[in-house]
Amino acid sequence: MCSVIKQFTQGGFVKYENGKVELEDVQIEKIAKDGYASASNGEHAVTLNTSLTKELLQEGLARELIRAIQAYRKQLNLPIDLRVDITVKTDKELQTVFENFKRMFEQNLLMRNLVMNENVVRGTEIQIADHIISIQLTPVNR
Repeated sequence: MCSVIKQFTQGGFVKYENGKVELEDVQIEKIAKDGYASASNGEHAVTLNTSLTKELLQEGLARELIRAIQAYRKQLNLPIDLRVDITVKTDKELQTVFENFKRMFEQNLLMRNLVMNENVVRGTEIQIADHIISIQLTPVNR
């Protein structure tokens, strides 16, 4: 089958015993397998694996947490250059996300310390996907 497609794309037609089929008489379409996306410009083709791994899903949750915490910082009128300690009460799955992406949180939130605690006294509740998280931000004195 690939040789027939190659004949079409290079020569513009394919001969068979009773005649020939011209390129304009056919439509050649590449369809990606499930879990993949594909695109081509005729000369080059690119195929991407679009499956969501556990790591990609966790990174997505981490980015959503960062967005929500930054919005909460803004709500508290905290200066963007002020370091904060973050106290969190959440489920095991988000605790794992915090642990796995701690460096990303430190860089994006100017976080000094992250504490997992069942007692978040002051703060807010945030929903990320189907998770509820209680967060308290404590400014760090310079």
